[in-house]
Amino acid sequence: MAAVQQKKSARQGNAASASRARAHPTLAHLFNRGRWPWLGAILLGAAALALVLWLAKKPAANLLAQRELARAQRLLAARHPQEADAALRQALRWSPALAQARGLLAGLELERGRLEHAFLEFQSLTELQPRNAEGWLGLAQVRDRAAQPEEAEAALDQVLELVPERSGARTLRSELRYRLGRYQGAFFDAEHAVTANPKDARAWLVLIRATAFLKGTPAALDASKQGIASTGGDAALVRERASLLSGTTTAAVTGPRLKESAADRAERWPGALGSLMRDLVSRIQRQEWQAAEQLAVSARSTYPATLMGPWLDGLIELSRGHLDLAERSLWKALEVAPRSHRAVTNLVAVWWKQNGPRYAGDQLVALNKKDPGFEYPLPIAAHAYLEADQPPLAESTARLGLGEFADSAVPYRDVADLYLELDRAGEAMGVCEEGLARFPDDAALQLLKARASLLLGDSEGAIRTYEHVLSQQSDHQAAAGALAKLLVETRNDEQSKQRALELVRSLELDGPLDPEVLGAMGRVYLEVAKDSPHAKAYLGAAVRGAPNDSTLRFYFAVSLMPDSQMLAVQELRTALASGRSFPEEAEARRLLVQLGAAEK
Repeated sequence: MAAVQQKKSARQGNAASASRARAHPTLAHLFNRGRWPWLGAILLGAAALALVLWLAKKPAANLLAQRELARAQRLLAARHPQEADAALRQALRWSPALAQARGLLAGLELERGRLEHAFLEFQSLTELQPRNAEGWLGLAQVRDRAAQPEEAEAALDQVLELVPERSGARTLRSELRYRLGRYQGAFFDAEHAVTANPKDARAWLVLIRATAFLKGTPAALDASKQGIASTGGDAALVRERASLLSGTTTAAVTGPRLKESAADRAERWPGALGSLMRDLVSRIQRQEWQAAEQLAVSARSTYPATLMGPWLDGLIELSRGHLDLAERSLWKALEVAPRSHRAVTNLVAVWWKQNGPRYAGDQLVALNKKDPGFEYPLPIAAHAYLEADQPPLAESTARLGLGEFADSAVPYRDVADLYLELDRAGEAMGVCEEGLARFPDDAALQLLKARASLLLGDSEGAIRTYEHVLSQQSDHQAAAGALAKLLVETRNDEQSKQRALELVRSLELDGPLDPEVLGAMGRVYLEVAKDSPHAKAYLGAAVRGAPNDSTLRFYFAVSLMPDSQMLAVQELRTALASGRSFPEEAEARRLLVQLGAAEK
């Protein structure tokens, strides 16, 4: 009986299973062994479709961005800036790397007087397209309006390196240089500008004023007469001539003036941006994390769709040691502002702390491979490999730029600089010559060539190179300072000494100056003119600008000896305490013993 009941239950169970299978025919067929090939084909097809859609996403986004850009251009032509602004922002949402849209948006922001917003867009444009002169010109205009003449001049240096005859750029730089007290440079630019456009009244005004300081009032009166004739009697030039005739011109600014660091520090950004960054740095230093985070939130709101929000988040997390969070935020900043130098620089710090310099170098090279037009990571990667004790890898990485960026002298500079750092002066010279064959007017390559010549023991070759640079750019401060110092170090003839004095006296009317140039001037006054007060003033300014340069401290100490042996001893001790060798080290020790004996 039990067996019968068991068979009955089994039959019922089989019937129920069959019923369930009939109720779900799809599942039954799906998991049938004969259906597996079809299932695989379906899954492969779905994956292929997903891949096609993913690959098509970027071209589609670019297409939509171009459509919005074209609409914005039509709206701008029809004088509808607000609608054009919205279209440009939409274009950048589709494609943040669309440089043309960034340039137009930056121009709109500048026209509206929103300097901080314009600055961020122009900065992004120069990072996307470092050889686009319009981006640098926009930055110069922003800095000029923000009353930052040194930063504006630096941006115009980039413009004129890219497009030497760019209309208006040389005139603006001449005005900025005159305001800074760079009378020699102002004269150089203004003379070029009026040669290109004799009706440029602004350039004539600078030329007249700079001539008065450099060559005297009679020469300035001659220049004013020419300017008035060329411009058809421009009123400002007529007034300037009257001032010259009445003797009411202003006095020239002279004496040692130290140039601020050329580095683009965020704390020096224009307007409220600079204030924000100074406040943030202060909060981070005091570890006031909540206050710092509030600043980042405020920046995200004030400057939407820019790097500011995610970049500041990353900066804060990096400072707190939260490396994974910092990395995620910095990648977000790069999505919003492709090729952002600041985001990449902070990512390098993250990678270095995570896995060391070799890993940081590998990540930077990967960035370049992902975006082949992005040249900024390569020289940083090369130096990371040097830190990882991988010179061959550093060299091969630096040389990648020679093939990728054939339209620029910058990769040649980077490779030559690396060879000089590796004490391979012969190879540095070869790279310089190769680069100069393609870019014969590149002053930076010429200066690297001169350095290589010195390391190879060819001081006369270096002198010829510096003279060549000055024959092309008489306003080149670094070349003038280096040449003056070299003439004093390597020659004893009177003609060379007078040439050195001529160079430094011209530089007196061309400040502010870098510490190296101020130091060269001090040495010439000390060794050629035997003018201790002038030497002390210029060398003191140089030491303030480069306090870790033992050579500068040595010569400053020598300049102090006639007036204060005690101060000279202090400077000599500081120079020797650095622990770094320098050419004058033995003489510094001898002088220290001599002065110590004198003190006793």
